[in-house]
Amino acid sequence: MKNKMKELVLFAARPPYVKHSSQTLYQTLLGICNMYRVTGGAYWRDEAARVAALLISTQSKDGGFDIGYAFNFGLRKKKGTSSTPELYSVVALVDYKTTFDTTVADQSIKKGIQWIKENSIRMPDDSYTIPYCPKAIRETVVINGVSFALGAIGSYLSCFKDISAEELYIKLGRFINSKIELCEGEETAFWPYFDQKSDIPSKELKDKVDFYHQMQQIEMHTIGPLADKFTNSTALWSLYEHVRLKQDEYGYIPYANHSKYFGENAHLWGLVSFVTASLRLTHIAKDEIMKDRIKSSAVKTMEWVIDKGWNGEYFWGVVNKNGTPVGYKGYLPRSDAWVFNALSLCQVELGEGPWTPLLDVVYKKLASCNYSGRENHSRNLRTTILANSAKIIRQIKS
Repeated sequence: MKNKMKELVLFAARPPYVKHSSQTLYQTLLGICNMYRVTGGAYWRDEAARVAALLISTQSKDGGFDIGYAFNFGLRKKKGTSSTPELYSVVALVDYKTTFDTTVADQSIKKGIQWIKENSIRMPDDSYTIPYCPKAIRETVVINGVSFALGAIGSYLSCFKDISAEELYIKLGRFINSKIELCEGEETAFWPYFDQKSDIPSKELKDKVDFYHQMQQIEMHTIGPLADKFTNSTALWSLYEHVRLKQDEYGYIPYANHSKYFGENAHLWGLVSFVTASLRLTHIAKDEIMKDRIKSSAVKTMEWVIDKGWNGEYFWGVVNKNGTPVGYKGYLPRSDAWVFNALSLCQVELGEGPWTPLLDVVYKKLASCNYSGRENHSRNLRTTILANSAKIIRQIKS
């Protein structure tokens, strides 16, 4: 009987299968472009064309991009609805366009920008915002999607002239910069996960700061010809330092600012965002000492990920501070795609390192499963029941 119960629990804990999640594809494509920069090889050119075609094929009819599964971002997001974080797809397609001097992705890129224009909302102060998932709710409850829109427009403007997109970029930037909160008594700053003016999140949830998404936001603010309007501000460095100091405090960077959010575990797909954002920040840092410090912090995190997360075949999706895997222990291609991009950017920016021998192994694993597999962020009826049951059990125990 005990064995039967154990089998049922293991089955219930197995995440749903997801085919061609946009995140898996765009992170893989960015990594392939990096590998081509390193090697100049025809193999990587061919792989880039294959993955770019897959990414373009997943674009929604409305011009946006859908992650490919249902999940909870504070509200319910259904499979098939476009969301702002997936605008990272535009960034990847522009990288593909510029790396290989191709026009194959041009229409897809332009459709993505048009989606931003159609779903952006003017605020009373003439700034603009964009909802996280416009078909779910028109209010900007989660603010980080505005930064992903900035990254998409910024990359687009590096290739195309578009006055209306430039104006929208500036006004979206005005909105997201107004949401920066300074830490009292410190020279650091943060973006709250939820808009503090929204009545939808509970008071308990409004204190959430998501360190991984904050780094992704910072990365998006470094992209494109208009980035200097924001990246030279003291606030950006304060935002970066806020997260970097967590590395000094914990030895790694947990997901969020309180253990009630994901415990103090490291989700590797998000943790490596610190690496990519840091390395991109070095391109705009004016001070060589600052550049060295940023690179050193990026290396420290990448080495931690390799040491704690690599199991010889793939990276664990989630580990605790000691490197023990947490939750589902099978292969998660979306997570490994984020790691692959970070590994490849280290190769581009830093040269040979502990990441070098892993690059081909990690990529071939992704390609062998056709960039598809189990996804631990995905929700279906089975996983929702399991999550709710676990929540009730935790409440009873406490």
